[in-house]
Amino acid sequence: TGLMGDKRLPELVRFLRETLDSGSFPRWSPFLQSLGEEVDEWRREVRLFATELWSLMDLAPPKRSVLRDLAVLARVAAPTEVVCSALLQHGLAAASGD
Repeated sequence: TGLMGDKRLPELVRFLRETLDSGSFPRWSPFLQSLGEEVDEWRREVRLFATELWSLMDLAPPKRSVLRDLAVLARVAAPTEVVCSALLQHGLAAASGD
Protein backbone atom coordinates (compact mmCIF):
# COMPACT_ATOMS: atom_id res chain seq x y z
CA THR A 1 0.00 0.00 0.00
CA GLY A 2 3.01 2.31 -0.31
CA LEU A 3 3.87 5.37 1.73
CA MET A 4 0.27 6.30 2.43
CA GLY A 5 -1.19 2.87 3.13
CA ASP A 6 -4.60 2.57 4.67
CA LYS A 7 -3.00 2.14 8.09
CA ARG A 8 -1.58 5.69 7.91
CA LEU A 9 -4.56 7.35 6.25
CA PRO A 10 -6.61 7.79 9.46
CA GLU A 11 -3.68 9.79 10.87
CA LEU A 12 -3.71 12.07 7.83
CA VAL A 13 -7.47 12.52 8.09
CA ARG A 14 -7.16 13.32 11.82
CA PHE A 15 -4.37 15.83 11.10
CA LEU A 16 -6.52 17.54 8.47
CA ARG A 17 -9.48 17.75 10.85
CA GLU A 18 -7.42 19.15 13.70
CA THR A 19 -5.67 21.76 11.57
CA LEU A 20 -8.79 22.80 9.65
CA ASP A 21 -10.74 23.23 12.89
CA SER A 22 -7.92 25.10 14.62
CA GLY A 23 -9.03 28.54 13.39
CA SER A 24 -12.30 28.56 15.30
CA PHE A 25 -11.47 31.15 17.92
CA PRO A 26 -12.09 34.87 18.51
CA ARG A 27 -9.52 36.99 16.68
CA TRP A 28 -9.36 39.88 19.14
CA SER A 29 -5.59 40.46 19.15
CA PRO A 30 -3.05 41.01 16.36
CA PHE A 31 -1.46 37.65 17.18
CA LEU A 32 -4.77 35.78 17.01
CA GLN A 33 -5.70 37.66 13.84
CA SER A 34 -2.41 36.58 12.25
CA LEU A 35 -2.88 33.00 13.41
CA GLY A 36 -6.42 32.96 12.05
CA GLU A 37 -5.20 34.26 8.68
CA GLU A 38 -2.69 31.40 8.51
CA VAL A 39 -5.48 28.89 9.16
CA ASP A 40 -7.60 30.58 6.48
CA GLU A 41 -4.69 30.23 4.05
CA TRP A 42 -4.33 26.54 4.97
CA ARG A 43 -8.03 26.04 4.27
CA ARG A 44 -7.59 27.66 0.85
CA GLU A 45 -4.69 25.29 0.13
CA VAL A 46 -6.79 22.29 1.13
CA ARG A 47 -9.55 23.47 -1.21
CA LEU A 48 -7.02 23.77 -4.06
CA PHE A 49 -5.96 20.16 -3.60
CA ALA A 50 -9.39 18.79 -2.72
CA THR A 51 -9.54 16.49 -5.75
CA GLU A 52 -6.24 14.85 -4.86
CA LEU A 53 -7.12 14.57 -1.17
CA TRP A 54 -10.51 13.02 -1.83
CA SER A 55 -9.01 10.55 -4.30
CA LEU A 56 -6.99 9.15 -1.38
CA MET A 57 -9.94 8.98 1.00
CA ASP A 58 -11.50 5.99 -0.77
CA LEU A 59 -8.67 4.00 0.83
CA ALA A 60 -9.59 5.14 4.34
CA PRO A 61 -11.06 2.48 6.60
CA PRO A 62 -14.76 3.24 7.16
CA LYS A 63 -14.49 3.66 10.92
CA ARG A 64 -16.69 6.08 12.81
CA SER A 65 -13.79 8.33 13.86
CA VAL A 66 -12.50 8.53 10.29
CA LEU A 67 -15.97 9.35 8.99
CA ARG A 68 -16.31 12.17 11.55
CA ASP A 69 -12.96 13.57 10.46
CA LEU A 70 -13.97 13.30 6.80
CA ALA A 71 -17.11 15.29 7.60
CA VAL A 72 -14.94 18.19 8.79
CA LEU A 73 -12.87 17.94 5.63
CA ALA A 74 -16.08 17.96 3.56
CA ARG A 75 -17.19 21.22 5.18
CA VAL A 76 -13.98 22.90 4.02
CA ALA A 77 -13.46 21.11 0.70
CA ALA A 78 -16.59 19.38 -0.52
CA PRO A 79 -16.09 16.08 -2.34
CA THR A 80 -17.61 15.47 -5.75
CA GLU A 81 -20.68 13.31 -6.20
CA VAL A 82 -18.46 10.58 -7.67
CA VAL A 83 -16.24 10.59 -4.58
CA CYS A 84 -19.27 10.48 -2.28
CA SER A 85 -20.60 7.50 -4.18
CA ALA A 86 -17.23 5.71 -4.00
CA LEU A 87 -16.96 6.34 -0.25
CA LEU A 88 -20.47 5.06 0.27
CA GLN A 89 -19.80 1.91 -1.76
CA HIS A 90 -16.53 1.35 0.11
CA GLY A 91 -18.32 1.70 3.45
CA LEU A 92 -21.14 -0.61 2.44
CA ALA A 93 -18.72 -3.23 1.15
CA ALA A 94 -16.78 -3.10 4.41
CA ALA A 95 -19.97 -3.35 6.45
CA SER A 96 -21.14 -6.39 4.54
CA GLY A 97 -17.78 -8.10 4.99
CA ASP A 98 -16.69 -8.08 1.34
